[in-house]
Amino acid sequence: MVTIVRDPAERRGAVITLLATAGIAVVVLAGWAIWKDEPPPVGVQRTIEDVEVTWRCENGHEFRAAGSMTPIECPTCGAPSDVFVHYRCPEHGELPALVRFRLDSAGRQVPDQVRLGDREWWGVTSSVQCPQCGRGVAVARDDPFTRAHGRDR
Repeated sequence: MVTIVRDPAERRGAVITLLATAGIAVVVLAGWAIWKDEPPPVGVQRTIEDVEVTWRCENGHEFRAAGSMTPIECPTCGAPSDVFVHYRCPEHGELPALVRFRLDSAGRQVPDQVRLGDREWWGVTSSVQCPQCGRGVAVARDDPFTRAHGRDR
């Protein structure tokens, strides 16, 4: 055994200091463990049903209505309509597309099938790809300055 101090009174003081330090460490670690178990706050999530989107039917009629996971009926002709969006390819520009959604394993709504222009519907595995170059495309966002100034950037 290693002896740090020879006097029994000092040894008792060293042991008490060691035990107090260990006790404080246990309390701090227990407090941290209890505190960290709180789940992080969940951000506000919007679903497609919470927003108004543009729809297009098989006959080319476009209209705005609340979003839906399934095709809805066109108010003009009664044909099935799908969500209509514009994707932007870095190389080929804007690509108009019809999109159908599904729930993924985490319960998020993600594109399931996409139809670009007059092409056939195809399944989306992870992201939407440009049919010409195969690069990933992103939804083209509305630029309020384009509308305000009547020009493209």
